[in-house]
Amino acid sequence: MNAIERKISVLLKSLYPTALNTDSIAEKLNLQSNAALQGCDRLHENGMLEKTKDGKHRWVNENTETLSHRLRLLRSELGITQKQLGDMCFESQSVIHKIENGQILRPRAIEAIADALNVNPAWLQFGERWALRSRSPKNIIFKLREDLIETDRS
Repeated sequence: MNAIERKISVLLKSLYPTALNTDSIAEKLNLQSNAALQGCDRLHENGMLEKTKDGKHRWVNENTETLSHRLRLLRSELGITQKQLGDMCFESQSVIHKIENGQILRPRAIEAIADALNVNPAWLQFGERWALRSRSPKNIIFKLREDLIETDRS
């Protein structure tokens, strides 16, 4: 999965079950329309996106039955390590590891982790489809990730 496909998948996953047209995806991610179209096409080929009746793109909801799976999948798609996520939500890498391995089922830091990943805590904890983030869908994780990379360089 290349960087454009990763950004598209993160955006659409954060908005699930909402679907967007290619131009909206391009606008939200500051991409050219043809780049967004190519990225969506590859994600469709890989079975990660589906087209709605009106031609919009929607994330295919895979097996995200547990908190540990949702957290691991989202973190890996964003390309951040357990340590980086821990730093973003003021937790240790060990806590993130234990959540991802199912050793902690109801983390006290669920709100902070959800905020760091820009997802609804109810979706992260329970996988509720109705639980969409009420604030703007612009994904703050890209800025936070850039800040982390900038910090790592210094």
